[in-house]
Amino acid sequence: MPKPGFPNIELNPNMPTSQQKPAKTKIQKSWKRSFLMWLLVFSATGIVAVLVVFALMSSMAPASGPVVEATAPLPRPSPSPSPSPSPSPTPSPEPSPDPMEGMVHSPLTGLPIPEGSEYLRPVAVVVNNHSRALPQGGISEAEIIYEVLAEGNITRLVAIFQQLESPRIGPVRSARDYFVDFALSYDAVFVHHGGSPSGYARLRNLGVDRLDGMALEGITFWRDPERRRIPALLEHSSFTGAEELEEAMASRNIRRQLNGDIDLGFAFNLEEIPFEALARAAGGSFRPCLELTVPFSNGYPRHFIYDPDTMTYAVYNAHGPHIDENIEDDALNQLHVANVLVQLVRSRVVPGDEEGRREVTTVGSGNGYLATLGGIASVRWERESLTTPTRWYFLNGQPLQLTPGQIWINVLQDTADIQVITGPASAIDEESENGE
Repeated sequence: MPKPGFPNIELNPNMPTSQQKPAKTKIQKSWKRSFLMWLLVFSATGIVAVLVVFALMSSMAPASGPVVEATAPLPRPSPSPSPSPSPSPTPSPEPSPDPMEGMVHSPLTGLPIPEGSEYLRPVAVVVNNHSRALPQGGISEAEIIYEVLAEGNITRLVAIFQQLESPRIGPVRSARDYFVDFALSYDAVFVHHGGSPSGYARLRNLGVDRLDGMALEGITFWRDPERRRIPALLEHSSFTGAEELEEAMASRNIRRQLNGDIDLGFAFNLEEIPFEALARAAGGSFRPCLELTVPFSNGYPRHFIYDPDTMTYAVYNAHGPHIDENIEDDALNQLHVANVLVQLVRSRVVPGDEEGRREVTTVGSGNGYLATLGGIASVRWERESLTTPTRWYFLNGQPLQLTPGQIWINVLQDTADIQVITGPASAIDEESENGE
């Protein structure tokens, strides 16, 4: 029975069954050709597709060199804005060195001195001020200089040294009792060459530590060779120095520290308050002072002229600038002092003294003047005893405040008048005053 969908095919009965093959119809042949055709079409299409893909890949490859597998770039973070630079911290200025580190204020000048040296015991040297004895040596290094009349209307100086450094001091001259009194005000070692009877008596009676050129010439004192060759200058030729004095005090076990506290009677204007303000606030009769003359005697007037550049008073004697021969520079060897004190005292020639020696009152109280920073004011001084310091006050009793620097104390007889020039030479206002 024929299968559905297939044509009926007849077999030849005369042929053996194994040799018989069915005849191929046209439909069978047509189907086979269609299959082969589609097979060829699909094959060709696949080849073309492969070629196209290959061509596309070739076009995407680099022109030369090995093919590198491309990877997607990693995402880059958006650049953060550059942080504004932090302002560099302003460096703190290095603290200025303390000018007073390791220093203290001198009890005699108010100026800085090495710590510990304020306890040094001062040395008081009698210095010859005769016109033939000039120039002197070492006096510019003294903290305080006293000037006072001796016999013959000639003045002498007593130089007070606490920072004893000068290699040449002098000419050294003889003692008077009131010279010793000046030294006692500072608990000072007294240095002299000879002395009057009253001078030696004061030294002995009060047990004052002293060095006398009469006993120590050639050891602690020496004679200037140039002056010694001139007979008239022999008595003006004795000199000493810091090293020789220190050796002499050490060899004699002389005390080198102050006996007690360091209050030596002075106060200083360390706050730099204008002197006029201080004087007026204290009831003083302030006025300008460009020049001051202290008339010890006709042959020995002392002049002070204010120098606004240095804010000190230049010192003059009857012959001109008062100089220190230890300073070789002529432009620097004139003495300048910050403070000029005038101490008015009772003074007289000792009755019956053939040499004309004087008595000078150094204990008690009296009037005076302070010239400093181009002005002058009335002041007072007081001293309880020979073993206590002289103290200075404004008129209302407030302690006098000196300008830091050297002090020149004129111990003037209270019968004398001082002369003050308050204005420039073109408009001189000259005044004379005494202690009354």
